[in-house]
Amino acid sequence: MELINEESASELLQAQTQVWNHIFNFINSMTLKCAVQLGIPDVIHKHGKPMTLSELVSSLPIHPSKTQYVHRIMRILVHSGFFSQQNLNGGPNQEAYFLSQSGRLLLEDSPLSMRPLLLMLLDPVLTKPWDCLSTWFRNDEVTAFSVAHGRTLWEYAGQDPRLNNLFNAAMANDSVLVSKVIVSKCKGIFEGVSSLVDVGGGVGTMATAISEAFPHIHCTVFDLPHVVSDLQGSKNLEYAAGDMLEAVPPADALLLKWILHDWSDEDCIKILQQCKQAIMRNEKQKVWKVIIIDIVRENKNRDEVSTETQLFFDMEMMVTVNGMERNEKEWGKLFFDAGFLNYKIHPLINEESASELLQAQTHVLNHIFNFINSMTLKCVVQLGIPDAIHKHGKPMTLSQLVSALPIHPSKTQYVHRLMRILVHSGFFSQQNLNDAFLLKWILHDWSDEDCIKILQQCKQAIVRNGKQKVGKVIIIDMVRENQNRDEMSAETRLFFDLEMMVTVNGMERNEKEWGKLFFDAGFLNYKIHPVIVLVSYSKLKLTYGIIFINSMTLKCAVQLGIPDAIHKHGKPMTLSQLVSALPIHPSKTQYVHRLMRILVHSGFFSQQNLNGINDDQEVYSLSQSARLLLEDSPLSMRPLLLILLDPVVTKPWDCLSTWFRNDEVTAFSVAHGKTIWEYTGQDPRLSNLFNEAMASDSVLVSKVIVSKCKGMILVDVGGGTGTMAKAISEAFPHIDCTVFDLPRVVSDLQGSKNLKYVGGDMFEVVPPADAVLLKWILHDWSDEDCIKILQRCKQAIMRNGKQKVGKVIIIDMVRENKNRDEAVSTETQLFFDLEMMVTVNGMERNEKEWGKLFFDAGFLNYKIHSVLGTRSLIELHP
Repeated sequence: MELINEESASELLQAQTQVWNHIFNFINSMTLKCAVQLGIPDVIHKHGKPMTLSELVSSLPIHPSKTQYVHRIMRILVHSGFFSQQNLNGGPNQEAYFLSQSGRLLLEDSPLSMRPLLLMLLDPVLTKPWDCLSTWFRNDEVTAFSVAHGRTLWEYAGQDPRLNNLFNAAMANDSVLVSKVIVSKCKGIFEGVSSLVDVGGGVGTMATAISEAFPHIHCTVFDLPHVVSDLQGSKNLEYAAGDMLEAVPPADALLLKWILHDWSDEDCIKILQQCKQAIMRNEKQKVWKVIIIDIVRENKNRDEVSTETQLFFDMEMMVTVNGMERNEKEWGKLFFDAGFLNYKIHPLINEESASELLQAQTHVLNHIFNFINSMTLKCVVQLGIPDAIHKHGKPMTLSQLVSALPIHPSKTQYVHRLMRILVHSGFFSQQNLNDAFLLKWILHDWSDEDCIKILQQCKQAIVRNGKQKVGKVIIIDMVRENQNRDEMSAETRLFFDLEMMVTVNGMERNEKEWGKLFFDAGFLNYKIHPVIVLVSYSKLKLTYGIIFINSMTLKCAVQLGIPDAIHKHGKPMTLSQLVSALPIHPSKTQYVHRLMRILVHSGFFSQQNLNGINDDQEVYSLSQSARLLLEDSPLSMRPLLLILLDPVVTKPWDCLSTWFRNDEVTAFSVAHGKTIWEYTGQDPRLSNLFNEAMASDSVLVSKVIVSKCKGMILVDVGGGTGTMAKAISEAFPHIDCTVFDLPRVVSDLQGSKNLKYVGGDMFEVVPPADAVLLKWILHDWSDEDCIKILQRCKQAIMRNGKQKVGKVIIIDMVRENKNRDEAVSTETQLFFDLEMMVTVNGMERNEKEWGKLFFDAGFLNYKIHSVLGTRSLIELHP
């Protein structure tokens, strides 16, 4: 029962699984959010010992009708590493749950809780821009956030107290760990310091910790008026309102923690120049420094997880704030352009206890950002990137790809960032504190220009602080591409970079970008520390919470046609070629490299250097996974991506915890007030999307079916537009094929000599046949409904007018198949199971569950064949 005995078939199935997982990445983000909203970590923690499923269910604020679903959401969270599971006494019903290190970071009352950050990053206001990513590439809006909401993130937060409070709580929470490290491990940097300004310091968590640990230092929290106006200081702590792009209060030292990645290079230079002015007008003879805590991308010492974290952050910055995560070269240029001549980058501390905590934080963060994988893949498909590269005929440089895409000229600069994360995901391959100002998570919110202004104000502040020696600016932010980071941290940084791009036109920067920013702002020297000066922050285990960025960046790439642009180019495509090929606005060209960066990281594109000398000659080519996103490919998964990441289908995920609390049958009906079948029946657009997706999936499956259906009458139940049945009827003209589906689906379709379309309801009657085919049908329905459908199928094959009784052929998933690749296929199956639960009240079943279903429907014999990657072919006989 092998489909194809060639190695290429196995590679194709692996590639399909990768695409599925990338599409479904957002489920990791939304299930984690649901668990936090339901209070599952706190319930287990308060229980004081491992908690059985029945104990957990009885403690949760959920509707009685939803108790049956808790084990399914726990199953995927155990798989994701947020909970552990053990058997108390060997009994099948005595499985108990307890918290992992990552799960403890989600406790509401924990001083290191990442709960506020998760709720902020996965708030609908911040996730909505991801569905506008390909639109943003085509127009001249500065950020995808402004496309979605008609204003910038900063304007929105200034007018919406709820979002503002979420943002401040998230930033304050993040400062707890960083402040502990700075206070306990970096005391030397405060020697001789009498004044410090925390630029963009929010509610003052970082400055408060410093002021309490060092009473002799006068700390100032400097932020926008709506942030600090109602806050009260203390003996050596005050709050000052203002705009860091205009002026920064003078001080011995300035701190920028997670600030510069929010801003474009131009804004970062402005910020850094303001910082330089601040530390150089403090009336001291000695020039101090600006300390930046941020990501440095592409640090070669990082592992795969850290790299993905960086890519996620980069895309988050791009989408939300027009910011970015920078590598060392980009940091360096930034520093130089801001007027700084020297800088030094330090990694985070490596102590074992801190390392474990940071690993757990990165795990959480990557889970938050998982949806970025889904949305960037959707964007790539919408932009036609796989097709562009495929049609190119050979590896495509970035410039070739850009030139081939239907994007606005202003967006060509962002294509490389989209490609970067898809290369990482595997869809494309790529060849080639003394006296100080504090900027904590400030500069990543701003463009380079704004960062330079801020830093210039900081510089002015530290050189006019009334002392003879000049102070310094302390920045707490990410340094992308820090070589000491692991892979998860790298992905977190990429996620953050794209979040900044989408929401605030900011960015996460690598050391080179930080350096240029500092130089352009007028700073001559800088030093990067694990948690001080320019701190590489990507180790934070937050990435899982924002991994939805994988989904959305992939969606964007598809919507922009990036795969098609590279394909059409016929060879590796440079960034400039890619940008010029995309249908994006001129103002967005600068962002393309950031989109590509995370897509390269995700493995959808590959990147290589044509001559090994010039970074501008990096070229992009398609990976095997990306070829499945080409528009004209007969095996294209583009339609599947577009339906699964359509806003109508993704919206229910934000209602998951609400669904658990009420008696609605599905989260889809909570979101839309009707079932998905009712919705598609009334919405031609969604109905067409659905039918195209099912048709595209049928191409490969049809090759299997033709080998199993020789010499018989066949009815394809729920066969849609008939792609499967057409393939069978053409391969075997002597077989009479019937496509059986709802009247609205088949009423306008024309058959052929041995193919016809019949309208009806599979719950009432199925046309008689030798064989009945159910492809991806039963996982859409509850056990009760599946039994009804199977009983109708049994009646059909037993009244076919022949002495020989026919069979039912089922193409569907069999969960926990031990022959599957554990790491990839298992996760794909878990994703599908939750997708079924949320949208249609269906499920993915293991062999035991399938067997019970068949027996209850009156079938005595079945055989399972593992032939279709994550799916199986089941032959069913009465």
